[in-house]
Amino acid sequence: MRYEIRLPEHAKSFVVQHGKSTRQRRFDDFSDLLEKKIQKKFTSEQDDLYNAALILYKSVANFDAVIYQEALAQLDTLNPKTDETYYGRDAYWLYIARKAEQLQLPLSQRRRITYLFANEDLLEQPELDEYLRQHHVGPNSRHIDVGLHGTTAKEIIRRFAIQEKVENTPEYIHDRIALLAALDKNDNPLTQEANNPDGTEVRQILESRSRHIIKPTKFLRRNHILHTNVAFLSPEDEILAWTIRQAITRTLLFSNTENSSH
Repeated sequence: MRYEIRLPEHAKSFVVQHGKSTRQRRFDDFSDLLEKKIQKKFTSEQDDLYNAALILYKSVANFDAVIYQEALAQLDTLNPKTDETYYGRDAYWLYIARKAEQLQLPLSQRRRITYLFANEDLLEQPELDEYLRQHHVGPNSRHIDVGLHGTTAKEIIRRFAIQEKVENTPEYIHDRIALLAALDKNDNPLTQEANNPDGTEVRQILESRSRHIIKPTKFLRRNHILHTNVAFLSPEDEILAWTIRQAITRTLLFSNTENSSH
């Protein structure tokens, strides 16, 4: 049986303008898209999955997206025009939020944003430096992780310090790192809610959104370019991960009502 769940207004269809151009992008009704996506993946009714997706959409829109908006605002105060690189499964959703936000900016105001599915396993791979070069990640990017320690981001920064033949000091790290939540204030924590002493539950909720995605353990080479394979635990997990992306993207875009219309 399907539930009657009241979703935010942005779950309905709306249109977004691309920056100052005349191009527009239409977002169809989320429930309709969800229905079509489930029908494409499954041959039988999936009421439980449909209900779970609606509940997840509402939760992410009301909770996660609000935290990501705060984090992006804080990032803008650190370096307004610095390139940004996001690492790992957990930072993927913050990257999606930034990508949605930039859609409404003129091209001249957009920064280069890169998502790398790098993690502790991939840090040990000999192709890592080549992977970074191919994806235009440089020493002066802002390296963004979820936290609390920022292991992946700090390892990348350390490698750049070696390349630049400079000492990997706390100041060098501070100028290049940002964490959604951080144990060390020098690591530029981006949100108060996720970083306060009682924020463990907040971080657990945000990190739980990535459980649908399988961590890559090696690089793949296609047409001489290194990639990481994004895979899902199951067709159900793929639907739920898509739902999270929809909720974040729509919330960020719809919040700018000047560029949105039904």
